Amino acid sequence: MKVIDWEHHMSPAKYPELIKDLEPFHYREQLNIVQKFPMEVQLRDMAEVGIDCAVLSGNPRLHSVEDCRLFNDEIARWVEAHPDKFIGFAHAPPIGEDGLAELERAVKDLGFKAYQGHISNVDFQMMDSEELYPLYKKAEQLDIPIFVHPSSHPLYPSAFPEPIQKRVRPYSSGVNREFDLIIAIICLVQSDVLEKFPTLKFVFSHLGGGISAMMGRIWSTEGLDDERRKPRERAWENFKKIYVDTAGFRADIDTLKFALTKISPTKIVFGTDCPPGSPKEITHFVKDIKNLEISEKDKDLILGGNAATLLKL
Repeated sequence: MKVIDWEHHMSPAKYPELIKDLEPFHYREQLNIVQKFPMEVQLRDMAEVGIDCAVLSGNPRLHSVEDCRLFNDEIARWVEAHPDKFIGFAHAPPIGEDGLAELERAVKDLGFKAYQGHISNVDFQMMDSEELYPLYKKAEQLDIPIFVHPSSHPLYPSAFPEPIQKRVRPYSSGVNREFDLIIAIICLVQSDVLEKFPTLKFVFSHLGGGISAMMGRIWSTEGLDDERRKPRERAWENFKKIYVDTAGFRADIDTLKFALTKISPTKIVFGTDCPPGSPKEITHFVKDIKNLEISEKDKDLILGGNAATLLKL
């Protein structure tokens, strides 16, 4: 079974300069990827750690069709150069006709296999917003999954009023994006989106923000009678339909082990969040997954089988 990295990032060489004066932090992050992790370095690192194929994604400003098109075209160049090593995620604004047109171009013309969006907080729209229904319908028509990655501008603490926002910001790193993912999942599975779009597949980054540790609290039915139990049981059944990836936890096998107590291995895909990242960490992570006390079939599903099914490889 091939090892497929579902969450593997890149950035076009032109992109950092476009945002230099607009988003200083984002600029530094993107410049680091461009300078330290060009295509040849990423291919070398993939070979070193045992990754056979990477699904390329980036972090454009999703309000900008031009930014998304720049990312899509550069990803397409990488895929064309190494079709056995790279697969493309489509990037497009999630709201608006121009975004839908760019999504269709990326899938039909460039051959990309899925959509990546930071859609948990676009204009503070939640996952059940009807403004996202055209995106969901288009993805369903194109028969591609939607990958939900946390935004560079997460709700927490951005949505907090001052002075609370300023007070909590220094402590939010490493929590803010996971908070967004957990809220996005809860919002999705407690809504009727999955019933309205029954063939659409959702994959959430970072093991769903570590939501497995909170499930006993979020959808507990203890002490509830039938009428109050039903919506929680429905949410739990909906949760079983979504996928999560293993990225975002510094290759921590214990986090994955706990997730497996609540999430089926048929719903977990391997992801590294590279680059940046230590090849040594990822090498050990792949070995640790292969040494898990689960069936060989389940290990293969996590490392590549589930991703291959979602991407129709």
